[in-house]
Amino acid sequence: ISNFSAKLQEVPGIGKKRVRQIKDAWESQKALRDVMMFLRTYGVGTALVTGSGAPASGMVYKLVAVEGGSGWRAVGKTSESKATIGGRKQAFRALRSGVATSEDIYVDDPSVTDGPERRELMTDLVVAGEPAAEHLGAEGLLRARAHHARVIGELPDAALALAHGEPALPTRYR
Repeated sequence: ISNFSAKLQEVPGIGKKRVRQIKDAWESQKALRDVMMFLRTYGVGTALVTGSGAPASGMVYKLVAVEGGSGWRAVGKTSESKATIGGRKQAFRALRSGVATSEDIYVDDPSVTDGPERRELMTDLVVAGEPAAEHLGAEGLLRARAHHARVIGELPDAALALAHGEPALPTRYR
């Protein structure tokens, strides 16, 4: 659409004004498409949803702190109906003989590190507003593919036979 939008006028019922609207909408979503494509190289699935009446990425993100007069302050969940625990978290995959057994969430400023029985799940893809250099270009793509193959290989066989929406592994809060 970016390069050949004039071809849209060949479709019956689409005039110059509608072509311009389509092209403008396409261009306004370019940043979102770029982020989604960048994340997809790391095996991160995304969905397009509607938020506040406008298209938005359906990725997982959470507000964990706000900046106030005296610096950053943690934001904890206050709703009684929330099933999870508020606060800073670290996410790990528990492993037994190289096979994933659970996703473990350590809460409240933990100091947990990788080990033979666990692997950290978080990777900094963007640092200080810029894509992390080690994840860019052909080398970054090769690393992403190798990482994706490795983490899929960690899953138990049963995890690959699940229906949409079923958890592949239990989540444990530590």
